[in-house]
Amino acid sequence: MRRGGWFVLLSVLFQAGYADYSFDFYCRGDTLKQVNPNEEAHFYFTITNTGNQADVYELFCLVLQEVPGWSAIYCVRGRCVEPGIPMFDTLVPGESDTTVHLTVFTTGTEGEEVVSMRVTSLGNPALSRTIITRTRVGAGVQEPGAGWVTGCRESGTEGVVFDKTGRRVQAGSLAPGVYFVVSGEPLAVRKVLLIR
Repeated sequence: MRRGGWFVLLSVLFQAGYADYSFDFYCRGDTLKQVNPNEEAHFYFTITNTGNQADVYELFCLVLQEVPGWSAIYCVRGRCVEPGIPMFDTLVPGESDTTVHLTVFTTGTEGEEVVSMRVTSLGNPALSRTIITRTRVGAGVQEPGAGWVTGCRESGTEGVVFDKTGRRVQAGSLAPGVYFVVSGEPLAVRKVLLIR
């Protein structure tokens, strides 16, 4: 066999024996949810096998900071369990699973619940990804059809401008973007889009 033939044969044998385990794991929305009391916060995740081998993934959800009376559940392919119980998902190369989701059930108690969602490759246990989610119930003003704006319940907020994270900003130093203005009696929040 010619010299080049050995190289090709060895390359093929090496590639056939080389297993590449890799994956992507991400949340398809914000990892921070501000909700009304007694509402649910939903977090949706995607796992994609980006390796060249079929792989089994261990999913493990854990409540890191708990609010008394709140609860959580996470689901994979229609099977739902409470945090602290591992679940498994098998994906072939290139396959994605978009059925992974976490639901946090709140009560009238204000607070912040912090939940982690970890995915580990069983083909290569050194590969692990963790996403931290936060669910908040607290004082704030909600614009109909929009997310919460925190920090607006303090007295003397008439005409005050807040950015989309709920931080008070100086009206004279506004860059283009989305802002919320407190006005009216009773106090209400108007959403304003500033374009320059």
